[in-house]
Amino acid sequence: MHSSRVASRTTWWAVPLLALFALSCAPGDVHPTDEITPRPATEPSLTRPLEFTPAREQPEKATPSESSGSATEKPSPAPAPDRLPVGQATLTPFGRAGSSPTPQIAQDRSPVATVLPPEAAGPAGATRQAATPLPVPPAFATPAPLQTQTAVPATASARLTPVTNTDKDHAGTPGAGNGSPRVPTPAPPCGSATPLSVSPVDPQSLASITPLGNLNPSSHTFPTSHTYMHVRQPATGAPTLVEIAAPSDGQIVTLSVQHSNGPRGSLTDYSMEIFICGGIHLVFIHFSSIADRLSTAVAGAPARCNEYETGGTQYRHCPYFGLKIPVNAGEVLGKVGGTFDFGAYDLAGPSRPGFVNPNLYHAEARYNLCPYDLYSGPIRETFKQLMKNAYAEPPADPGCGKVDQDLPGTANGNWFGGLNPATPEDENIALVHNVARQVGQPVFSIGRTLPGIESGIYPFTPRTTGFVNRDFGAVVQGNVYCYEDFQVFNRQGNAAGNTILVSLAAERELLVEVQTRPDCGSAPFVIGPGASRYRR
Repeated sequence: MHSSRVASRTTWWAVPLLALFALSCAPGDVHPTDEITPRPATEPSLTRPLEFTPAREQPEKATPSESSGSATEKPSPAPAPDRLPVGQATLTPFGRAGSSPTPQIAQDRSPVATVLPPEAAGPAGATRQAATPLPVPPAFATPAPLQTQTAVPATASARLTPVTNTDKDHAGTPGAGNGSPRVPTPAPPCGSATPLSVSPVDPQSLASITPLGNLNPSSHTFPTSHTYMHVRQPATGAPTLVEIAAPSDGQIVTLSVQHSNGPRGSLTDYSMEIFICGGIHLVFIHFSSIADRLSTAVAGAPARCNEYETGGTQYRHCPYFGLKIPVNAGEVLGKVGGTFDFGAYDLAGPSRPGFVNPNLYHAEARYNLCPYDLYSGPIRETFKQLMKNAYAEPPADPGCGKVDQDLPGTANGNWFGGLNPATPEDENIALVHNVARQVGQPVFSIGRTLPGIESGIYPFTPRTTGFVNRDFGAVVQGNVYCYEDFQVFNRQGNAAGNTILVSLAAERELLVEVQTRPDCGSAPFVIGPGASRYRR
């Protein structure tokens, strides 16, 4: 789904609550918009796993150093040997936000603590029919036309604001480790590093799995923090619905209903978060319907609805927090047709090492796990095979992908366009590496706040010298770099007749400008005073 950010570890109880808003913000997750073609019936041969390494060629220095490059190139020290490797994630675009993407919270903020008695769960593995969906809140107005919005202007006082435990979605929710409505007291420990035993769907029904780090700007401008399971569908006719099963015993701690209205029409779907053990939570998004007993469990309980716009689509997202609905491994949770999201995070684990500022990220990203690493044996190998990239030429193995790609001291990674990162990702930009099709290729992932260019994914062929089309890991302070000859990626975006200038103004500040010209020409390049400014 979509994104919001996370509290510091000292207030980690707020993290799972924020994660739900993060989930609710991803229109790119169900997928008419992802446009990922199912794996063909005849599987292509697969090569050995592709290894991603950071760009370690020596970045060049140009003089003068402020807003222009220089034709005189001087080698500077190579990147430090302990630099984090570039992961398998596509460059995240940042975008033109329409009216403010900050969610507007409904009046009802009363706490929710609907608890279903354990005996209501039924016997382990019981088959249940997906049933009547939760009531959908009233629809809202027709989506407003998109508007271009420039990134935040540079001011001495402008600073990114970390998400705190008083964010407006969940103000006043009690917690702090023990007593959190989404983590049992005491939290049961995990008896194994691989606590999952049941596949959410029959693996034979899957065409493929998109790994972590997929890009779909502007709603998923940053590498996505969950995977996509693609259910095989008939060439014509009604979609095939399959049952989704609980991968392990656990408790549903959040259940949501969401109504969306955008260029592709209206849609209602459901999501949930399941606490397993330790700090591990599983995330499911885009169910077509949910089981009867789940809708019954929240009947009459107030939901905390919020409305927002991202990726050109309006959303009304209504989560039910504070639930403790027990589920058994193999129990049917609902049904889905097409693509659904499956992710995991561990609140008891460390922050992902590849985020320069982890406080700006929601729990699902900050404490991200590959959900398939929580399985063992043959089923784990089946999932890995389904993640192998049959779309790349030659076919490549991206592993489980990668969410965190920041390289300190370079332009590589995620950049925020607004002062409040706890919003949808339309204002952001990412300079990362792809996990789909052109696996490992550097790309710009552009949302909706960069004037002069459409939101989309813009891959290019990197060079090892000069100031044109350098890999982002070689972009350092003191130079202006130019990018040209962008390739068409999955029919997203249009860069015809444009070049992009990039300058690392400070360690955590990036300037980006689109210029209308067919190619970069020769250095030095000059970035103008109206360049968009991003931070991290």
